[in-house]
Amino acid sequence: MDKSLPKIYVIIGPTASGKSDVAVELAKKVKGEIVSVDSRQVFKHFDIGSGKITKKEMKGVKHYCLDIVDPVKYSKKYKKNGETFSVQEYLKYANKAIKEILKKKKTPILCGGTGFYIDAILYGLPKNAKPNPLLRTLLEKEDLKSLLTRIKKLNKEKYLELTKNENPSERNNKRRLIRIIEILEAKKSENKIPEISKRNTKLKYEPEFIFIEKTNEEIRERINLRLKKRLEGKGKNNLINEIKFLRNELKLDDKWLLSLGLEYKYVTRYLRRELTYEEMIETLQNKIWQFAKRQILWNKRYKNAIIAK
Repeated sequence: MDKSLPKIYVIIGPTASGKSDVAVELAKKVKGEIVSVDSRQVFKHFDIGSGKITKKEMKGVKHYCLDIVDPVKYSKKYKKNGETFSVQEYLKYANKAIKEILKKKKTPILCGGTGFYIDAILYGLPKNAKPNPLLRTLLEKEDLKSLLTRIKKLNKEKYLELTKNENPSERNNKRRLIRIIEILEAKKSENKIPEISKRNTKLKYEPEFIFIEKTNEEIRERINLRLKKRLEGKGKNNLINEIKFLRNELKLDDKWLLSLGLEYKYVTRYLRRELTYEEMIETLQNKIWQFAKRQILWNKRYKNAIIAK
């Protein structure tokens, strides 16, 4: 590791492990500021479902990359052509934040559960995350049936959504189908756990990883307790109320909320009466646990991490 590079701390660990608290305490010790590395906390009004840290919990430590994106804008973009907030866009905000922290002679601390974003900051984007004009050219030569077959192979749930919809406009829109395939292909790349050693990007920072270690039983218990607290909260602190606000007041598109996964997906399905309350809770407990296990696998690639209990 090149010790001449700026030092950057990276707090990693599964969801519900307490990363935010550790990051705040570390920031106070090392005169640091925190960059949120979370694909849903970037959105304004996405507070309870994303587990966004509160002002009180920040304890005076400055945080970046929270509430930086208008969800209405991206809901409309998704409805129009399937466009989502991308890692490339996130990097613009994150790199600017890190530059600002270093300029103040403070230490950047990355904290969050989106491993793909962490890798992008530290090691750059993998080649398959960049726009692929060749894929689009190939897809434009295919007919609707062939495009739908591709979608079925990539994501059966999305295929069924398209084919069972009483309104045929989406499945008969070639441009829309091509965009769906591009997004699914990109997600497939993000979901693969890449080997860090295969990145050729020259490091800009000297990362020091701090891994929040909990037993599987502890993580499952913390996930379930956190979900219970979010569902039993009052007013704006209630997860269901938050998503009702997003749907009813901000008029966010259901399909976009469903695409965000986990809390936003399954509470939306409950509000659409596709799941009972009990089914929603059980599904969320299982899906969040599966997500936590994936995060643990992803984080094992970071060698020489300091272990924090």
